[in-house]
Amino acid sequence: MHVENAESVKSVVLRSGALGDSVLTLPLIRQLSVLGPVTVLTRDGYFPILRGMLPKLNLLSIDSAKAATLFNTPDKCWEPIFKGASVYSFLKDEKGNLQENLRQLGIKTYRQLASRTKRRPHIVEQMFYDAGLVSPLNLLQTSQLSHLRSGAGTHFWIHPGSGSPSKNTKLERLREIYESDCRKLPILASFGEADHRLIDDFMKIFSNLKYDLIMPENTADLLSKIAAKAAVFLGNDSGPAHLSAALGIPTIVSYCCTDPAIWKPAGQDVIIKCQISRWR
Repeated sequence: MHVENAESVKSVVLRSGALGDSVLTLPLIRQLSVLGPVTVLTRDGYFPILRGMLPKLNLLSIDSAKAATLFNTPDKCWEPIFKGASVYSFLKDEKGNLQENLRQLGIKTYRQLASRTKRRPHIVEQMFYDAGLVSPLNLLQTSQLSHLRSGAGTHFWIHPGSGSPSKNTKLERLREIYESDCRKLPILASFGEADHRLIDDFMKIFSNLKYDLIMPENTADLLSKIAAKAAVFLGNDSGPAHLSAALGIPTIVSYCCTDPAIWKPAGQDVIIKCQISRWR
């Protein structure tokens, strides 16, 4: 089905969610910026990623008390943002309160986009379809943040965790994938707040290999370190994997329970390792 490009000159994107979901929204935000000014309401921690892609984006905190009024009685100070704008929302609005409040603020159009899905095609392609936009060429092969890389990198970056233990590949399998790589680069292993329980097991499984451990302080720290140090990235279906692919780093992703046809990172050099036979 052919979908015409939206005619709006002003867009507002409402996006909460995890790091990986937000990174997958970058192609949509970039395309909307071609049409005119874009405001993104998202988590403060993701501001460095968005500014890294498009410095002129208007970024507002979706976790602020001011943003909470959009679900109740919106403050009139929102009118300059929303009046005449096309809104693309990933927020749950089952009762339609948000949509009705935004219409009172004078929005032009409102489109509800899926944040999570189990149906194909790829979630980024679904975003463009639901937004009424024609997908750019090579949509899923484009690394939106490749210009932020400061060099080729020096380490084989491994991120053994994810947002859910069910998505984590066995550490022995990660070691096998590392050892199959001919570069034999020193390992830099990263762990988020929810991954600390994996550290001891990682140290045992990788005990006779050269590695360093890293625990980035925040998203900005993770972004800068991956961009500077990673020559190749290995991990699960996780935020850091999506960030690595967006930076244009060769990225190997192991899938245990989610469908890569829907959730594969968007980037120019992504290799999928599937642990479930129906996805091989």
